[in-house]
Amino acid sequence: MHRLWDKLKTYLQNLNLFPSMESVTDAHQFRNEIISTRLFLVLFILSLAILLLYTSVVKITKTVHVPVPSYEEYARLNSSYSQTLSCPCQNISIDYRDILHVNYTLHQFCTSFFLSDEWFEFLSPTVIVGSIDLFAYDFRNTLPSALQAIKSFCNLIDQTMSDSLNRFYSNQFVTASVILYDVFQYQVQALIDQFRLSIINGFWSSLTMVRETTQGNALLSNFLIGYSIYIDRFTNSLVISLSRFDNRCICSTSSTCVRQSSIYIYPVSMPLFTVPNFYIGCYVIESLLQSTLQCFYDQNCIDTVISYVTYSPPITVTALNSSLPSSYSVNTTFNDILRNLMIEQWNSFVKHED
Repeated sequence: MHRLWDKLKTYLQNLNLFPSMESVTDAHQFRNEIISTRLFLVLFILSLAILLLYTSVVKITKTVHVPVPSYEEYARLNSSYSQTLSCPCQNISIDYRDILHVNYTLHQFCTSFFLSDEWFEFLSPTVIVGSIDLFAYDFRNTLPSALQAIKSFCNLIDQTMSDSLNRFYSNQFVTASVILYDVFQYQVQALIDQFRLSIINGFWSSLTMVRETTQGNALLSNFLIGYSIYIDRFTNSLVISLSRFDNRCICSTSSTCVRQSSIYIYPVSMPLFTVPNFYIGCYVIESLLQSTLQCFYDQNCIDTVISYVTYSPPITVTALNSSLPSSYSVNTTFNDILRNLMIEQWNSFVKHED
């Protein structure tokens, strides 16, 4: 082994890959050839090392075509090749109705007994004793109109939602490639949130315009609470409308004037029972927006109101269920309920793999 090592060492020391064509007699030239050989070998080995390192680091892209993959297979491939995976769609657009469904649940008041024909008949003037002599602010006098307004809102919102959903479903979801479920769910939820916001803003803008038009034109309510009509005693033909409410607020300058709604003894205007957080004002809608539905959740309050509606057959009325899951509290104003379209819950079903 020692002799073999010596021979190998001598061979490497005298290795000459660039010998002269003629016999070497010049020691300087021979040394240059040895140095050139060694320099060549070093550069050659270094070049090989660089080439091997480059080929080991650089990724080679190989295109693999998978015909009609399942979603599970697509998700598996995407987890490993998210940067290079491409899965184009045959149809780049699809109707919303084919990929999602939106439904909603209205406030329980909309389906309660308080909006039924039987309840309205119970509160009719022919049933309430002495209704022609009821004080103008009497709760028995104004309640049917307030409930009729709520019923109209329930029907209007339900119809608005139905028409808006039909238009919403006719829109198309456009994508050129397959989308992962999480991303798809996020995009669809953003569409639903935008739809909800547009419906709420559109409904509230229309209601605001109606309210401002009513106030601006000083239209009269059916109870003539905000305005009084007089006939000019000099001409007996000129009708005069005067704004009134109380000393602190008049309907000609503010449509939001309200006072507590109560049941009174006529004609002394003494309150027998005050309805909690329910108001009467210049207009039914304006006073309703500032009121709450607290009394309708309280069985004692309902029984008390019924007790003052005499000369009528007894009926059993159950209060609203305050224990049901709700987005609103008992003390939530009707204004806040209406700002959310009286909707308790939005539910959406998304079909991704279809």
